[in-house]
Amino acid sequence: MFTKILLLCIFLVHSVYAYIYNDLLVKTQATIFPKIILLDQNLSHKLQDGTIVFAIVYEKDDLYMAQSIKKMMEKSYDHLLDGYPFQIELLEASQIGEITKKVTAFYVLHLCEQAIVEVSKVASSKHIITFSYDLDNLRKGLLFSVAMEQSPTFYINKKNLYAENVNFVPPLLQMVTFIDRN
Repeated sequence: MFTKILLLCIFLVHSVYAYIYNDLLVKTQATIFPKIILLDQNLSHKLQDGTIVFAIVYEKDDLYMAQSIKKMMEKSYDHLLDGYPFQIELLEASQIGEITKKVTAFYVLHLCEQAIVEVSKVASSKHIITFSYDLDNLRKGLLFSVAMEQSPTFYINKKNLYAENVNFVPPLLQMVTFIDRN
């Protein structure tokens, strides 16, 4: 009985401090973001031994959400994305500077501003595509986000499109709304 009460307390404390995510938005992004990677005409330069490596970047309090998203993606894509092996990694924001493996894309969950700046710097220097849960993070240097309006709406930070060495196919660029950093 004591163990159950302790686990419940831990869960409640974690729930109070963790960021609250919109389930529909998370499911939409988890489905769309991997497919967007395939629209980069420079994709072959971003593969790790022929594999698309997709890293979910999270704060310690959001580990459960990162694990949930990973499970959703694995269920949707079964380790294969349009013929490419597809690997999903979990990466705590505090470890972003320690990346040794080549990563194709980051899916950035809710992070503090300093961590977003660090992710943006690493992504730019290593030509990693960045996707953000939060649309406001595009103004802080991340590249791509999807918002739920009347339908899913795609947004790109125009400046980072070139910094991350991304060359999306023209039909995608015709569908997006560009956001400037300011």
